[in-house]
Amino acid sequence: MSLSNALHTLPDGVCIDVDVNAGAKFFQIQGYNQWRKRIEVRVSSVPQKGLANKELMVEFSTLFNVPVQNISICSGSTASKKSIKISDISIEKVLRIVEDRLHDG
Repeated sequence: MSLSNALHTLPDGVCIDVDVNAGAKFFQIQGYNQWRKRIEVRVSSVPQKGLANKELMVEFSTLFNVPVQNISICSGSTASKKSIKISDISIEKVLRIVEDRLHDG
């Protein structure tokens, strides 16, 4: 498993490639899809009127301990395959947090 393939360094942060499944019972980082090179994420909101995107941004803000203003959707705002930008964070910290979350379940 090479989670680092889903992470990209930006001048002011990190971009994370995710595959989002909406309608789950709760938010969860489910795993890593090695063929799509994306981190699989589940959200409880439905994908209507931006609700799933908003939940994703709030949950990532909490998970990575950054203000929600530091989270944005770079691409895929209306698709399940998205790229999420997190400003003011290192790629090492993102990798450590995601790996810890996957190992903790």
